[in-house]
Amino acid sequence: MIRAGDDIQLMIPESWAEFDREFVTPVYHRKFEAQTIIVDTIDFAAAMLMREIQGAKQKMVMQDWGKLLTDLTNVCNKLVSSTGQHGDLPAYNVVFCSHEGDVTDDGGNLLKTTPKIPGSFKYDIESFFDTVLICEAQLASKVVEGKITRSKEFICHSIPTSKYQTAKGTNLPPLVDGMYDSLRKEWDYGILRK
Repeated sequence: MIRAGDDIQLMIPESWAEFDREFVTPVYHRKFEAQTIIVDTIDFAAAMLMREIQGAKQKMVMQDWGKLLTDLTNVCNKLVSSTGQHGDLPAYNVVFCSHEGDVTDDGGNLLKTTPKIPGSFKYDIESFFDTVLICEAQLASKVVEGKITRSKEFICHSIPTSKYQTAKGTNLPPLVDGMYDSLRKEWDYGILRK
């Protein structure tokens, strides 16, 4: 466990069992003093689980894919259940990050964009969350007092209701194009109104 800054606690698990024992279970039981819990990235955790399930086998069999789906679903359920108040225990904001992957047909045509998670869980994960965003990072340059400064900017879009949508849940968020700062104001406004 690493303390990063004044209010960030970073955990880097070395196995799926450690991820479940040291992170998922304490979050489920609300053992952390935190407002927001972030899994960065769930595709890394899923790949770690997949390697452990496959072990020394050449390839995964159907039962292995079922175990992958079950374990990922259980972890998601546990983490997302911590978003609700439970007696005097805190409720967390839960954020999952994932790299993106493209699903194409045999001709190479894009069918949809999904989280880069092995197996069918990539099609289910978004149904667990209230808001699903695709965020792109881009480098921006500006001239300040005669010097060029570069910074990273994030552009966030919610998943549109189109063939690229992967969520199976209902009440999808509207399409939101804009810079992260303006979106952050909307989130803050929404949180403050509750």
